[in-house]
Amino acid sequence: MNYRSYILIGVKTFVARRVVVGLVPLALTACHHKWLEYEGPANLTVRFDWTAVPDARPAEMALTVFTGGGQPVQIAFQNRSGGDVSLSGPRRFAFVGHNTDTEALFTRGTDWCSFEVYSQRTTLSSVSRIFTRSNQVPRANGTYDEDVIFQPDELWTSATDGVFLHAGTHQTITLPMEVATCEYHFVINNVENLSYATSLVATLSGMSGSWLPAIHACSDTYCIIPFELTGSGSTLEGTVRTFGHCPDHVSGLHMLVIYAVMKDGSKVYFTTDITSVMHDTDHTTDGTGTGNTDIPIVIDNLPLPKPITNGSGLQPDVEEWTEISILVPMD
Repeated sequence: MNYRSYILIGVKTFVARRVVVGLVPLALTACHHKWLEYEGPANLTVRFDWTAVPDARPAEMALTVFTGGGQPVQIAFQNRSGGDVSLSGPRRFAFVGHNTDTEALFTRGTDWCSFEVYSQRTTLSSVSRIFTRSNQVPRANGTYDEDVIFQPDELWTSATDGVFLHAGTHQTITLPMEVATCEYHFVINNVENLSYATSLVATLSGMSGSWLPAIHACSDTYCIIPFELTGSGSTLEGTVRTFGHCPDHVSGLHMLVIYAVMKDGSKVYFTTDITSVMHDTDHTTDGTGTGNTDIPIVIDNLPLPKPITNGSGLQPDVEEWTEISILVPMD
């Protein structure tokens, strides 16, 4: 008997807003910036504006300061509001604001345009005990060259380079914070023999590994992100946080892989190509700069194997994985 399962992916996307510095209008539509100079020291009040994301509650923030050459300087704030800083001149400046209360995220880059927040690399065997280090963990075809990364922590960023600081004055820079991550929620119904599964993990391939605050977009990289699944009755659920995928929305391969270990030690993994569904979905946003899109993915069934009972004379090799491919019909 065949079952039909449904995976619903909820995506939260966000739209960048303008940055206000004193009375000077700024443009954030592209990463083509001009440096503006000032003479003498200046005091600067930094304000992180959470109007677009009022529920965000980061514990720590940072202002990364770019001076047109050399390593950027990071100024820490132990709150989400901001504070006062003193900058010496004459120099030219650009800024990135972002939260730093994260575990898996790091920053790199000395130029404002290429500065990025990225998620640390890992291995599947480090993520879950269902994967052994003795054997290579199987992956979907076409994804073996992709790095495995940790799910990114919640990230909020803002960036501007059009700042003129008047010498000897006290000025204010206001950075409107926007969400840099999105979440995909999976619901899989009508799973066979789910009660016999002891461990379940999933991975999603073709996802971006970093975020570029200057252009408020994910980088054009392709990584695999693992995430846990929980089961109840005949339903599986899981949520994965990402930076997004495929800035051009046409390239990249997105494979969903579900790994299961059964009570008798047998291991099975299911692969399904969800590329077309993810690329064809219109990730619309509402007027507040936030959005939520459900991506329906229909598969015929998720046939977890029933464990072999005692006395059968057969026992599976617990170190081997059995692959089952699932086709996703497209309308």
